[in-house]
Amino acid sequence: MPPTQAGYLQSLPQGVKRRVNALRNLQAEYAQIEAEFYKGIYHLELKYAAFSQPLFDKRSDIINAVYEPTEDECQWAVGVQEGVCEAMEREPEGKPHINGIPHFWLTAFKNIKVLCKLIRENDELVLEHLKDVNIKFSGVEEPMSFTVELVFKSNEYFFIEVLTKTYLMPSHPDDSDPFSSRVPEIIGSTGCAIDWKE
Repeated sequence: MPPTQAGYLQSLPQGVKRRVNALRNLQAEYAQIEAEFYKGIYHLELKYAAFSQPLFDKRSDIINAVYEPTEDECQWAVGVQEGVCEAMEREPEGKPHINGIPHFWLTAFKNIKVLCKLIRENDELVLEHLKDVNIKFSGVEEPMSFTVELVFKSNEYFFIEVLTKTYLMPSHPDDSDPFSSRVPEIIGSTGCAIDWKE
């Protein structure tokens, strides 16, 4: 039977114990450096989220018929086979004009492998009313976190228009266990209360 970690360390000669402690100290220093690395990545996410926000705002405006894209904006040629664009651009005869992109988020979620497995039939009824999805990052001086906002049209399921869930991530290594995984992980979450309609 292999000895336990504590038993094994106690059985070592004093010189080896000293060197093991030196290695532990090096690991703790490395954990600090790695924590700074992940904070740096988080700060880059904050920076580029600001650059991306105007695109996300325009996406929302197009989906929700607030903005009608120009002809130039509607031209798509990247990775599309010949003939596909023409078929997409032809208006079906006898169909009424549709504003925006109905059920955009429900369709998107159903086409994401991780999410589609989680969506139930009752969820689809609610997600048909989803107008926008936003990700908000905490400020630089705050603990690392992000909030997912689901923005809904007025609907028959709940009273509030924005459902939120905030996810917390560790900002520094666990000093009591410098050998644990330091890859950013979600360590907690808080969702808003939902005021359901009867």
